[in-house]
Parts: sequence; C-alpha cells; structure tokens
Amino acid sequence: MKGTRIRCFLTVMALTGVLTLTAGCGSSAGTTEASSADSAQVQETSSAGSAQIQGTSSAAAASEEAGAASSTSVTEAAESTTEQESSVGMANPWSETEDLEEAAAGSGIRLEAPMEGLPEHDGSPMNFWKYLWMDDVIEARYENINDEMIIRASSGREKQDLSGDYTEYSKTWTEYFKGVEVECMGDGETVNLAYFDSNDIHFSIGYQMGDEGRGLTVDELSSLIMGMYAEKAGTTE
Repeated sequence: MKGTRIRCFLTVMALTGVLTLTAGCGSSAGTTEASSADSAQVQETSSAGSAQIQGTSSAAAASEEAGAASSTSVTEAAESTTEQESSVGMANPWSETEDLEEAAAGSGIRLEAPMEGLPEHDGSPMNFWKYLWMDDVIEARYENINDEMIIRASSGREKQDLSGDYTEYSKTWTEYFKGVEVECMGDGETVNLAYFDSNDIHFSIGYQMGDEGRGLTVDELSSLIMGMYAEKAGTTE
C-alpha cells in the first residue's frame, strides 16, 4: 500500500513538471510572436514615416521649382512689358510728304532732288517716291521693283551720321565730278554709298546700301550729283 502511494506521488510530480514545461514553452513562443509583431509594426511605422518624409520633401522641391518657374515667368513678363513700353515711348523723328515745300519748311533744308535721268536697273526705272524730313535733315527716297535709293542733305550732319549706314564696304575711293570731290564706297566698280559737300550742305547718296555689287555705276552717280542742289531753306530771294 505504501509503495503504491509513492508511485502515485511520483506520477503526479512528473505530470506537474510536464505541464509546467509545456506552459513555459507556450509563453516563450507567445513572447517571440509578440516581439516579431512589434518589430514588424515598428518597421511599417518607420517605412510609412520615411515615405511620408520623402513625399513631403518631393512636394517641397516641386513647390520650390514651381515657385522659381513662376518667378522667372513674372520677371520675363515684366521685362517684355518694359521693352514694349520703351519701344512705344520712342517717337519716330521722321515725317513724310510728297510736297517739297512742306519738307523744306520742316527740315530747314531745301533739296532740289533729281527727277530725270534716274538710273534704270534690270529693266526697271527708278522712280521718286516721297520726301522724309526731321530737324536739319531732308531725304528724297526712290525705288523700283528691286532696289531703293536714298538721297539726304543736311547743314550739320555728315558722313555716317547723315546716311545712317555703318557698313564696312570692301572698297573706298574718291571720284571728282566738275570739281566736286566725292567719297565712294562699294565693291570698287559699283557705288553703294557716296558722300560729298556743296554750298555748305552735306550730302549722302545710298543705293542698295549694304548690298555690294548692286550699286550705281560711276556715270550714274555723276549724273545724279550734277542734277541736284540743296541750300538752307529761306536763303533764296
């Protein structure tokens, strides 16, 4: 009987140990699973935070780029507006007319421009078109189908300041027509620009200015100069 009790006691103790060990293992597994879950949650939170930071950074960069582009557009628009206002504010100093008396009165220079014996190029005769004038400068403008000729006279302006042509021609030489010294510019054979003085008046003659090879012959230039006259307006009795 006593031996039977001892065996029962040992059996109970063994069962108790097994149950304790099982419970411990279950607790460890639970702890491990909880730890893994917590780690995953931390990683997810970290990833979400990182994504949010990156998104915020990208949005900020995009906002800065948009702001810079907007600023550039505003600046360009302002510059364009300023240029337009500047261009609009610049008054054209020239007036035009077909009446010599009006041009002479406005400029203070009376120019008897040639109306006959005008050059004819490519079968197209040069024709008088109109007078242009501003203070101390009078201009007679001619044209045909392809070309343009401009004669100007002034008492104060001369050379490039009178003609407005600053082209560097390949040749510059001097011609004399009845004692008048004429500075010629062009390709050496045809004249695109000529300057001379007469009666205290400065003259410029430009034919297709800047386009060498399509200018006046020396004979055509001589005919033009011999056919023109200018003086200060009001000096003739």
